[in-house]
Amino acid sequence: SSLTIQGENADSASLGITKIGDGDDSSWNAGAEAVTTAKEAVTTKQGEIKTKEAEVAEKQEAYDTAKAAYDAAMAPEGGGDTGGALKKAMDDAKGELDTATGELDTLNEALTPLQEAVTAAEKTATDTSRNNINKAITTVEDAISTLRTMASDLGNNYSIVQNREDFTENLVNVLTEGADKLTLADMNEESANMLALQTRQQLAINSLSLASQAAQSVLKLF
Repeated sequence: SSLTIQGENADSASLGITKIGDGDDSSWNAGAEAVTTAKEAVTTKQGEIKTKEAEVAEKQEAYDTAKAAYDAAMAPEGGGDTGGALKKAMDDAKGELDTATGELDTLNEALTPLQEAVTAAEKTATDTSRNNINKAITTVEDAISTLRTMASDLGNNYSIVQNREDFTENLVNVLTEGADKLTLADMNEESANMLALQTRQQLAINSLSLASQAAQSVLKLF
């Protein structure tokens, strides 16, 4: 809708009213996408960590089994480690366990900066949203101020129109009263007044004529 004041068309655009986030959609979308991407990276890394933890548990179990077999063989009642096969199997299991454990530690270390990235992205998105809200509040306050100014102008214009309406109404009343007097006049009285005025006019004309003749008579003496 629009409002016309003092010949100017006032709509939402001229009042400076815009939707929340107008002009900032790209920054808001970028912030939301950054949060989503960071969270996806964390989820992926957590999945890798979970898989690696299962692998470490499996390697730990294999190592424990190899170590138990070696310890049993090396016990006094055991048959010994013929050819060192049990020792080698235990060492290999221990090496695989250490490798898997190291990889798990690396994954856990890589998870920390990803989690920090999520926190930073969420903060950025929150700040962007807060800024958009503040801009919207400022826009609404400016629009309210503009509307108040227009309302004041409208009040002044209404006062002018009211004064003109009162003047026109008084003029109509005067003309109506004059017309009534003409319609309701006493014809006898008015006729007598008109006859008196005509008589005065004729007497004035005669007086001027006599005065002119007297002046001509005086001039003839010379």
